[in-house]
Amino acid sequence: MRDSQKRVEDWMRQVPSQTINTHPTIPDLKTRKLRARLMLEEVLETIEDGFGLDIFSGLQQCVSKEYIDTWCFEDRRRPDIVKIADGLADQAVVLLGTAVACGIDLEPIYDVVMDNNDLKLKTGTVDTQGKLVKAKDHPNPAPEIQKALDKQQLGLKPYEYRKY
Repeated sequence: MRDSQKRVEDWMRQVPSQTINTHPTIPDLKTRKLRARLMLEEVLETIEDGFGLDIFSGLQQCVSKEYIDTWCFEDRRRPDIVKIADGLADQAVVLLGTAVACGIDLEPIYDVVMDNNDLKLKTGTVDTQGKLVKAKDHPNPAPEIQKALDKQQLGLKPYEYRKY
């Protein structure tokens, strides 16, 4: 576990409403709703207060990745670098806290995802909005992520993975 995640875990231990798991776990509904709310709240706070953008959509349900292409970001507020930095730090705390709540050591998962993203750099293309899009034959990282979670479930540490 990275130091930043451990620090969040230690912090979460001081908050009675926080769930902490030590092995990969799907938290209960109450915890999942809390983590989702915290994640969305911090992201939207950073977009609106940090980047100074409002999100508009003509659709009823606009807060869904399914409808992200319908969102319109309008520059109606002055950007604030302090609020951007604060929002990013808040998001990191919420993200790492969500990993703790799920009992996931994020470091090996992060490494799998970044290794997969490195492959995307070689074969992907950039869309009109600047997002790197993976090639159609890009390997899915899910099997490697599952392997890392299985090893965590056995209680193995990342340096022990090669022995498994």
